[in-house]
Amino acid sequence: MFSNKQYFTSFNQIKSLCLFRLSAIGDILNLIPSLELVLKNYPHVEVTWIIGSGEYNLFKHLSNRYPQLKFVVFNKKKTSYFQAFKLLRNIQATPFDLLIHAQTSMRANVLASFIRAKEKVGFSWERSFEGHSLVINHRIPKQTSMHVMVDYFDLFKPYLSQADIQEFENLVTDTALLYSGNYPQRLLAQEHLKPLFDLGLGEPNSEQAIENISKHNISLYRLLVSVSKYAAPDKNQRDGRLIFVNPASSAMKKNWTEKGYVDLIIYLIEAGHRVVVTGGKNTQELNLVNAVAKRIDDLIYTSHHNLTTKSLDRAGKQVFFNLAGKTNLSELYLFMSLADLVISPDSGPMHLASCIGIPTIGLFAYINPLRSGPIQGVGDVISVFHKNMYGHDIEFTQEQYEQDLVNWRKKPHNSDDKLMRQINSLQVVEKVQEVLDRMDQQENVPAGTYHEHFKTWPKRQKKIITMLNKTQDGEVIE
Repeated sequence: MFSNKQYFTSFNQIKSLCLFRLSAIGDILNLIPSLELVLKNYPHVEVTWIIGSGEYNLFKHLSNRYPQLKFVVFNKKKTSYFQAFKLLRNIQATPFDLLIHAQTSMRANVLASFIRAKEKVGFSWERSFEGHSLVINHRIPKQTSMHVMVDYFDLFKPYLSQADIQEFENLVTDTALLYSGNYPQRLLAQEHLKPLFDLGLGEPNSEQAIENISKHNISLYRLLVSVSKYAAPDKNQRDGRLIFVNPASSAMKKNWTEKGYVDLIIYLIEAGHRVVVTGGKNTQELNLVNAVAKRIDDLIYTSHHNLTTKSLDRAGKQVFFNLAGKTNLSELYLFMSLADLVISPDSGPMHLASCIGIPTIGLFAYINPLRSGPIQGVGDVISVFHKNMYGHDIEFTQEQYEQDLVNWRKKPHNSDDKLMRQINSLQVVEKVQEVLDRMDQQENVPAGTYHEHFKTWPKRQKKIITMLNKTQDGEVIE
């Protein structure tokens, strides 16, 4: 089938576009800025997106903003190849003008082969896997970008105008995302972030947002709004910040330790902040998050034994919230929009937070953060990837970028779930405090309390760990 003939040179020539990307959340979030260029600048193009059923829950609201966008929802677990053939072969009466095939797994390649289109564009030879090149008839040139967001942009680029390309480069200004590959002299400061797109779920605390919150979560959502930046934009008028911690990725080897998260959360609570933990509904994620939450609740209860309710401090305010397994993706988007800061390993929630303009600290060991790090603010990642790959810490230099580009798909030799244990609690606490200090400076919050709290943290940390162990009948946290 492959001919590498480009039938179209502009979206102005295209009337119908089929986008094939079923999953996963992080990948799709990286794709949205490119798709939105088409939806916004070429409204005559009818776009059909083949998407997974879980992912549809989050992105379906885009059609409220762009009526030319429609979805074909595909349940990967319940649909046989024969059923898929009938579904995808007959999406519309005539072939699409263009198929953008944005997924390279074997299953995705088989499914994409069922779709009729005059032109089927896919990734470059170096980034095509498991029969991807057999499905397409137009392969884009060798890709010289590092970050996955630009990988997806490369698929759209042959049909975009120079003005569109400049618009993308203006939007994606951070280190790992520059399309040219030229390393900037200064990293994007997280206190200057902006939302990269609007998924159409409504502004926080708006009527539209409330409509997208399930009944059993509305009271908690309103409570968190009341202590968020939306209730009191001036930090001086607020009682601490609202910080989200997402402990788990769906890939366990990407997750940090239970002990590390407990140390971090206790530090934040002691510093006067409220902490919300989030997580998906699969068993592995819930086990980690709930284990962390139990430690925190037990410690708060033990420290303030005169209280009968867990998750409260001495003033009786709730300081710790566990949302793990209790939200769908749309709700997670709305809850996370309230955050001042998000800490997470490489995961969908990490990308979500960064995309909506929330300062984000990513934790990395197994994957190169210059490849799949936060879309904004990559300079604040905590990573041991480069130490395990090259024997030194991550360096934000052009030389490092070019070295990573050559080795863009490689992993450390000892790529197992023990890599993340190399990140220690103090590293994370130091980075979190650094980002919070910069945010305070931007908002003209007087220095003092938090700085003194940080200076005395190492000594208090030992006492906290001792207390934690006692709450578990002598069990030691690993």
